Amino acid sequence: MTRWRWGEAHKAVFSHPLFGRIPVLRRLSDIRIESDGGPYTVNRAQSRINDPKAPFASIHGPGYRAVYDLSDLANSRFATATGPSGNPLSPLYANTAKDWRDGKYIKIPQTRADAIKGSMGITRLTPAK
Repeated sequence: MTRWRWGEAHKAVFSHPLFGRIPVLRRLSDIRIESDGGPYTVNRAQSRINDPKAPFASIHGPGYRAVYDLSDLANSRFATATGPSGNPLSPLYANTAKDWRDGKYIKIPQTRADAIKGSMGITRLTPAK
């Protein structure tokens, strides 16, 4: 019991909506990360204790968290668990998972210039004429 770790039994799982249903691809596309929290904590994470295979797995919790400073909106921050890409081959697929787990937040850009300055680039979608 001295070597037990809550995170080994309590993992947050974010299943890919398509590849998570295919056994071979599930291991490559699902994001699994040790997480803290419980049903009665600030960092809420519900478990299903009656599941004999994984009674402490995190089955429900916030994938997006935000702190909005209403006295100074420029001081607002957010965290998202899965990153901005739905493509498992992208480096941005799960790049925010550890920060989400560790309670680290990203400043919300307040202007277009701030958003462009912090971006990796711009993608323009232009309708066909």
